[in-house]
Amino acid sequence: MANLTVQTISIAGVDRTAGFVAAAAGGDDFPNAPDERTFFDVINAGGSACVVTVVAIITSVKVSGHGDLTVPNIVVSVPSGGGQRSIGPFSQAYIDSAGKINVTYDQVVTVTVKPVKVPRLA
Repeated sequence: MANLTVQTISIAGVDRTAGFVAAAAGGDDFPNAPDERTFFDVINAGGSACVVTVVAIITSVKVSGHGDLTVPNIVVSVPSGGGQRSIGPFSQAYIDSAGKINVTYDQVVTVTVKPVKVPRLA
């Protein structure tokens, strides 16, 4: 699993086309604190769709009056031929004990990815 660097958007502006890296066959992870607004951008230039899965770490939560509710993995299909998706932000249920979001792919041929954070204003 590759550890990705998160790009922070700034008031000065950032090049949204820069910083994409090849998706790793074994999956990727990136840091995300519970109070951050991080998104995961995916571009699929391949000939078939790519299914991206953000793994739920906490798979069940107890809600008063409703009992246990299932927290599903986030599953997004990114279309072929240059399809793009931004996924997120992510709740505490998707952050592992190391403070990271874990992502897997059903295929990585010509799939590029980049985590992007929108900072909080002071």
